[in-house]
Amino acid sequence: MEKENMILISAYSRSPQDTASHGLHNIFGLVLLIDKSTDLIIEAEPTWSTGVGRNFVNDLLKGESIRDVENLVRLVESSYFGRPKKTLINQIITCNKIYEEKVLNLRESSSPKTELFEGSCEILDD
Repeated sequence: MEKENMILISAYSRSPQDTASHGLHNIFGLVLLIDKSTDLIIEAEPTWSTGVGRNFVNDLLKGESIRDVENLVRLVESSYFGRPKKTLINQIITCNKIYEEKVLNLRESSSPKTELFEGSCEILDD
C-alpha cells in the first residue's frame, strides 16, 4: 500500500459501565487504517484494555471493506458477544459515515494526501 492511499479514521464513545476499560478510560475508541484506493481496512484497533479483545477486533475487520457497513455489522453481531458490542457497532457505523462523507471526496482531489478524520458516537447502556 502506498502512503498516499493511507487514511486513518477514528470514532469514540463512552464505554459501558460494567466493562474492564470503563474504570481505566471511560471512553472507547476505534481506530481504522484504510487503504483509500481499495476501501479495505488494513488495521483496526479498539482502545480496549485486553489484548485478546483488540486482536479479535483487528482480525475480524482486517481485509473487509469500510464501505460494506452491513457486512461489518453482521460480522460483529455473529461473532462478538462482549459487553461493548453496541459500542463497537456504532463506532463502525460512525467510521463508515466519515469515510463516505469526507474521504470519498478526496479521491476527486488531484493532490494525494494521508488524512486523519475523527468522529464521535453516543452509546447508551442496555
